[in-house]
Amino acid sequence: MLQISNLTPDSFADGADPPDVQRPRKRQRKVLSCDACHRQKVKCDRKLPCSRCVAGNREDRCVYEGGNEPSAVAIANHLKNPTAVMHQPSPAASDSPTAIQPTRRPVGTTWRKGRARFSGMTHWAQLAFQFEEAAPFMRGSELASLMNKVKQLKTFYPPKRLRSFPFGDAGGDSVLSAHPRLSFLPPRSLAEQLVENYISTYETIHPLLDIPTFRDEFSRLWTQPESVTDAWLVQVYLMIALSCYSAHDISFVGVVDGHAGLSERCVDGAEAAIMARGLFVTKPDLTILRAFCMLLIAKRIDIITLDDLGSQWTLLGFVQRVAMSIYLHIGTAAFPTMPEAEATARSRIWNTIMILDAYVSLDSGMPMLIRPDDYTPSALLGPEAAASPTTQSESSDGAKSSDPLQNLLAEAMPTITLVLNKVNSPSPTLDPVQLLACGRTIRQFLNKAQSSLPFPQNRLVEVLLLRCSIAIHQPRPLEGGSTEEPSPTLLRTLNQNSLALLQMQRTLCEQPSRQWLADLFHRDFGIAGLVVAVGLRKHTFNDKLVDAQFSRTAAWVAFKGVHAMVKENVLRSRHYFKIFRSFSVLTGILEALETGASIREAVYKSGLMVLSHVEESVGRQFESKVFETLPLDPILTGQPDVNFDPSSFGFDDFINDFFW
Repeated sequence: MLQISNLTPDSFADGADPPDVQRPRKRQRKVLSCDACHRQKVKCDRKLPCSRCVAGNREDRCVYEGGNEPSAVAIANHLKNPTAVMHQPSPAASDSPTAIQPTRRPVGTTWRKGRARFSGMTHWAQLAFQFEEAAPFMRGSELASLMNKVKQLKTFYPPKRLRSFPFGDAGGDSVLSAHPRLSFLPPRSLAEQLVENYISTYETIHPLLDIPTFRDEFSRLWTQPESVTDAWLVQVYLMIALSCYSAHDISFVGVVDGHAGLSERCVDGAEAAIMARGLFVTKPDLTILRAFCMLLIAKRIDIITLDDLGSQWTLLGFVQRVAMSIYLHIGTAAFPTMPEAEATARSRIWNTIMILDAYVSLDSGMPMLIRPDDYTPSALLGPEAAASPTTQSESSDGAKSSDPLQNLLAEAMPTITLVLNKVNSPSPTLDPVQLLACGRTIRQFLNKAQSSLPFPQNRLVEVLLLRCSIAIHQPRPLEGGSTEEPSPTLLRTLNQNSLALLQMQRTLCEQPSRQWLADLFHRDFGIAGLVVAVGLRKHTFNDKLVDAQFSRTAAWVAFKGVHAMVKENVLRSRHYFKIFRSFSVLTGILEALETGASIREAVYKSGLMVLSHVEESVGRQFESKVFETLPLDPILTGQPDVNFDPSSFGFDDFINDFFW
């Protein structure tokens, strides 16, 4: 594991370069590259047209500083076919400095067919949109036949029902009401193994239970089933459903459809129990809130699917309001007669809700729903801290809990909230002073997490803080261009944090007993992979300024390592398939940009590789064999897509169909 001190050395604390690296003075130099290569910061062979513009099918846009005359090739093409050249496509909106650019607006805003959308800086699309070279092939007609076949590979994965509970029909019309509420449970021996596995995995990272009390209640389930409540049963079903995906050493021989089938049936049981309850809004309690937290965790790892990440943000808002309706946001210092067990349970649940709030904000690109002014600091601390005199005034500085995770979250959550609300606002406003201050504070919390928290709690906090650091150092792209260039120091920190996350993913995936953690953080690791890909595309990895472990070569190794891992796990879920499909295309594009080869051919080969690999992994071929695809695609004849209009491309026109 990379040490945090290596990620952001102390000498960079105030944004300065290390002593042995002097930033050269800038002077006006003549630009020798063509405008397109200069803007993208890639090597240009200075031909007319250059090889990159030829590969990108934009020969007529290959111009050099000091003149906007079209190239000789463009003139010849115009004389042969003026209409075709008039509609000649380009992956970018325009590479000519005199061309009319579309009105610039934040990439995260769009409106289409009566639906407005917004995604903040932490949303994956902010990064994916920067690969403008992919646009003609994702939505254009050049590779439409192949791309459609690749997209249809998702039919190999059993579709999961889109579950909207607890927002559902509580009137008994659900088909699940025909089943006895305990009929979804597995045999007792298997259920006991899975419950204990949950306690040793998810409970260690999101502590919600009083374990001795729960074990006593679970034993009564088999002897006195009528004594358990529907809310408690929802909790058990979701524990088993989650445990099916973290039980690496439990045998599912004889279980219909294996671990995935059992998990699906337990989610059905949870839905049936929660529908039968009907009082979770009017009379909520701690048990139903535990179940809601487990439900959110299940949605994070795609056990229970959603239409999009924004739906998870909506559900979390409901759960937080339910929690506040029973005053979990008020520290137990205000309730001096409350039993210690209940006070402990309340602080654990509120901690979990706050952590989930931060992660859902990162995933959805939306602000956090709870702000520091909405809760008292001692709400994140245990009863022993609430009982201390310093917490009577609600001072978070003096109050300390015996739980190091609670202490660290109580300190870090105000900074995390500030960062996420700033970067995911419609108009991000982090001035340089704030940025440096937040960067220093996050680095301090990272060091504390490594030194004071046990595994896997340290990974939970490290991933969260590294994602926050990436968010504040990430340049904000604009449609049709970008903002002013960030400093090398900020780019260095951005790249280093991303590589640290990818190394963490590789370490977790190498150990079967920790694969469940890699699944829990798979969106965060995917974002890190995209950040590295953007850095490779824009040549922000500088071998002269950083250690070898953060060099461009190391970045290529890390990115290809992620690609290899998702390729190996492509059958785990439809989500892994989408990541594999997306990273395969990005790898092809990056390699083409690196070598000056044809981007079309690179994307085409990547699509064929995805098609053949998934078919081979599944064990049967797609309805159209691979070799039948070859003569159908215009790429073999070199015909351009004259119907593609890059200026009409919006934020999610091609991304939503392809990535994630």
